[in-house]
Parts: sequence; C-alpha cells; structure tokens
Amino acid sequence: MYHIQITQYHRPAGHKTYSLMQVPEEYETVAKKIIDGGWTFASEVLASGEIALYVESKSEDLTLTLADNASNIPEAMRRLITNASNRIDEIAAERTENSLQVHDEAGEE
Repeated sequence: MYHIQITQYHRPAGHKTYSLMQVPEEYETVAKKIIDGGWTFASEVLASGEIALYVESKSEDLTLTLADNASNIPEAMRRLITNASNRIDEIAAERTENSLQVHDEAGEE
C-alpha cells in the first residue's frame, strides 16, 4: 500500500491535523501525479455525519466526494483520486487550448 498525507479539518473552527491514509497500489501513480501538481488531499466530517474527501490547492478545491460512513472511505478515496486525475487532465487541455488561441490571435495581425 502507498500512503498519502491528508489534512483533516475539525469542527467547529477548522482546526487542522495531518494523518496518513493508505491508497491501493494501483492508484499510487495517479495519487503522485495529483500531489506533484501541487494539490493536497483533505477531509472533514460534515454536520450531517457524512465524510467529505477532497483535493485542494491554496486557491481552490479541485474535486470532492462523500462517504456516508468510515467503512466507505476506501471506495470514496478511489473515486476521489480518479475524479481529481480526470479534472487535472481537463484543466491541462483547457490551458493548452487557451494557449493555442492566444498564439493564433497574435499571429492574425
């Protein structure tokens, strides 16, 4: 198993603690891609009792998934990693497209 650091936010004031979470080996490469991209993993227990797992940066949340109890966290973590990886790929494609548009517009003069 591969371990990632996860920030846990605690109610009521958002006090932070850090812990390690196991990630199945088949998700190791994707989890490293997320972390190497400057994103971090985080969690918090909502007032409803659900557990929110998300990938965040200093300026935004990338994706979020919910687990209805602690026994569902491994499956929720798999969904989170997959969704975050897909979103990172979408962002990269959008940036490439925007860069190409700027380049085309600069060449139109």
